[in-house]
Amino acid sequence: MGRILVPDSYLGIRWLVRCLLQTAPLGKLARPAWINLFIKGNYLSTLKLNSAEGDAEHEFNQLNGDTNEVVLTFDFDYNNAALPGEVFLYLSSNFESKRGFACIFWRPPDGRELELRTTEVANLTYYDFINGNQYRSWVSDNPNFAAWFNPDDLTQNEPHYLLFADPSQPVPKVLHGTYQLVIDAFTFEEGSDIQAELVMLGQVYGAADTDYYRRNLTVPLLWRMPFALLIGLGGALSTTIISMALAAMRGGIFGSRFWMLQPIALLLLTGLGFSLFGFALERILNPRLSDD
Repeated sequence: MGRILVPDSYLGIRWLVRCLLQTAPLGKLARPAWINLFIKGNYLSTLKLNSAEGDAEHEFNQLNGDTNEVVLTFDFDYNNAALPGEVFLYLSSNFESKRGFACIFWRPPDGRELELRTTEVANLTYYDFINGNQYRSWVSDNPNFAAWFNPDDLTQNEPHYLLFADPSQPVPKVLHGTYQLVIDAFTFEEGSDIQAELVMLGQVYGAADTDYYRRNLTVPLLWRMPFALLIGLGGALSTTIISMALAAMRGGIFGSRFWMLQPIALLLLTGLGFSLFGFALERILNPRLSDD
C-alpha cells in the first residue's frame, strides 16, 4: 500500500536521531496546552533560546595569542504556574584540535548568583544539570530547600528545581521574575567561537499530549482519524441501506415469508461490524502493516 499524507518511517528516523543526539524537542507526558484556559496561571510549554539566533548577548574578546573569551548572557522572564519539567543546555564550538571550556553562572530574580560546574566545550556538548548543579551545598546552606529536597533521592524532585524555587519557602514554589544565565567561556584557537542553546520544557504541549518517548500524539491522532471516520461512516451507511432494503422486501412482494431472513441478516451485519473493528484496531496497533 502506498504512502498517504504522513511518512511514518521518516518521522521515526527523525525521532530516533534526536534521541541519540540527546536533543529533546518535546517534554515527556505533557498534557494538552488548552488546559491553561481552565487554571490560574499558565503552565510552560516550551522555551528555547539560541545565541546563534540572537537570543543572547554575545561578547567576543581576543586575549593573548590564540586565546579568546566568549561571554554569552541569556535574559528571560519566567512567570509560569509550575517549575519547568526539564532544562537542557547545549554548547557548541568550532575548533580543530583544542577544545574550549566554559564557566556557567545562574542568576535568579532575587539577586543571588549560583555557580554551576565548569565543562569543556566540544563540537556539540550536552550540559548535565544533574551533575552540573551543586545542589548538595545549596540544600545544606538553606533549611527551606532541605524541607522538600532530598539530595540522596533525586526521584522525588529534580536538581534543576532549585534554580527556579523560592529560597524563602519551605515548599517547591516558583520564584517569578527575570532570570539570567551567563556563560563565560574560553577558546584556544584563532577565530574559534562558542554558541549555546537553552531549552526549557514544561507540562503542556500542542492540541493533544505527548507520550513517554516525547512523541507528539496529535500526529498519529490526525493520521488515523480519517480511517476511523471512513470505517464508521461506511458501516453506518451500509447498515442503514440494508435495513431499509430488508424492510421494503418484507412488506413488499415477499410478504411475511421474508421474516425468517431478517435475523440471519442482522447476524451477518454484526459479524461484519466486528470484523471491520478488528481490522482497524490491528492497523492502528501495528502500523508496519501499512508499509507492505
